[in-house]
Amino acid sequence: DQEIKEIIGAASCSTDSQCHRIGFNHKPCGGFYAFRIYSDVNTDVAKLKKRVAEYNALTRKRNRDDHIVSDCMMLIPPQLSCRQQTCQKKPIIY
Repeated sequence: DQEIKEIIGAASCSTDSQCHRIGFNHKPCGGFYAFRIYSDVNTDVAKLKKRVAEYNALTRKRNRDDHIVSDCMMLIPPQLSCRQQTCQKKPIIY
């Protein structure tokens, strides 16, 4: 987890198109516990995707081996925007 945070860094941006998300920490029922937000400006995207895939594979294995259960709620992928030169989740407006 710490290495992934270091790969992502500050997620700095100048436009919305530079902001991306990646599913993180696989749930036993499928889907993810979270999405990590990153910028393609200062992130080694190939390295990030590789490390996240490895992390997610480990959590899937742990879930299976240790018979871990979860709430099975699917997390909605966040919409992103570049605000104050940082990639951030767009606020949800109801």
